[in-house]
This record gives sequence, structure tokens and C-alpha cells, in this order.
Amino acid sequence: MSRIWFYQHEGREMGPLSAESLRELVAKGELAADVLVWKEGMTDWVALDLLSDFHFTDSDPADSNVGDQPDTTKLAVFRPVSRVAKITCALLKLQMGIYALIAFISVSAIWELSSDDMLDPIYAWATIALVGAHLATVVAFLIWTVRSAKNARVIAPEIMKMPPGWCAGFYFIPIAFWWKPYQGMRQICDAHLRNEPEARRSLPMEAWWLCWILASLSDGLFGGMNAEVDGFPESGLLLMGFSSLKYILSANYLLLIIEAVTRKQMETDSLAI
Repeated sequence: MSRIWFYQHEGREMGPLSAESLRELVAKGELAADVLVWKEGMTDWVALDLLSDFHFTDSDPADSNVGDQPDTTKLAVFRPVSRVAKITCALLKLQMGIYALIAFISVSAIWELSSDDMLDPIYAWATIALVGAHLATVVAFLIWTVRSAKNARVIAPEIMKMPPGWCAGFYFIPIAFWWKPYQGMRQICDAHLRNEPEARRSLPMEAWWLCWILASLSDGLFGGMNAEVDGFPESGLLLMGFSSLKYILSANYLLLIIEAVTRKQMETDSLAI
């Protein structure tokens, strides 16, 4: 096997050596699983256990050669979610476009820029399209969430504590859905970007969750949009416009989060030997 890997030890650059030799050093306990490694073609040093071919299980690698115990350096399953991420992002953008159209309809109706005969059928078709896009987005996003949580458990089990299924399931649990999904997404992001503190801090996690909560506080997907306050007939249109704006902001922030996590997954997978 070619000797192409270098690693850092006590401030010194060591190597070159083969991938198998690296595994043996970790198995013997001479190197930590998160030791920084590099080979030609890589732009920077990367923690060993972030590489797809070097994902270790939670058990102690040093015990892998004792007696008849199984080899604990067996690779865990890491499945990049680029395809489902692309679908989720495309659906989010579609939703944002439909919500923008609904907001435009509300403004046009308030300022009487167009007649009701023109706006009513457009609004009807927009709401139908939005329901379909919303359902499709929910399915795609939940699949992305579960798979990303599983990947997070592979690369950083000490950070990704929440079970992948519950990262998606808590969205449907009364009371818990106010904060548990945020905790799950927070762990997913922290696990994938654990070596990029600046990128992790720049993610709009709090802004996304705040907009999601505000949008959820509206009376359902369309609830309250057509309600009117006594003496203020335009109130329903204003509610419709503000509700659309909250969903647009929430979807935009979620796009940034999904793209950042997916980018890191693809970088991790591309560093496979």
C-alpha cells in the first residue's frame, strides 16, 4: 500500500505512511482517532475520524486486538445526502416563490392595484400549489434530517446525542415540538461543523427557529389569513402578507443551514481514500 499520509504529533509533522499503518496506530492507542492528517491534494489538515474511510465505532480501538473480540475499527456507514438536499432546497425555493406571490396578492388587494376578478383565481391556484409544495417539502426535509443525524452520529457521536428518528419525530409531538427539533438540528450542525467554529456560529439557527415559531403561531398554514378585525376589513390581507413573509424568512434560513451541513458532508465523503 502506498505511503501517502502525514499526521501531526506533539506539534511535529510525521510520515509518510500508509492508511493501514494509521489504522494500526489508532488501534494500538498510540494515536487518537481525531488526530490531524493530510495527503497530497487536500487543502488543509483534517481530523482522521472525519474521513469516510476512517470512521471508528464508539468502542476503544485499543481493545480490537485483544482475544477474540471483533475489530472495532470497522467503518461505520456514512451516506451523503446531496440528492435529497437538492430536492429539499428546490422545494423550499418553490415555497418561497409561492409565498411571495401570495404576499403580492395581498398588497395588490389592499392598494387595489388589480381587480378581485383577476386576483381571486390566482390566489386559489397559489394556495393549491402551496399545499402540494408544503407536503412534499415536509417529506424531503424529514428524510434529510434523519440521514444527516445518522451521519452526525458517525462522525461525532459525542455531540449527536439525539436519536435520528426523534430529530424528525419531535416536530409532531405536542409541546416538545416548540424546542426539541431545534435541539436536534443544533446537534446536527455542531457535529458536522465541529472543526469550523466560525461557520458554525454564522449559521442562522436562532433566526430560523424564531421565524418557524412565529409562522407556527399563525392559525395553521392558512388559518387567520382571511380573518378580519372589526372596522378594519384589510386586516385579513395584512395577516396573509405577514404570514407569507415569516414563511419566506424561515425557508431562506433553513436553506442556508441545509446547504452548509450538506457541503460539509460532501467534503467529508470526498476525502475518502
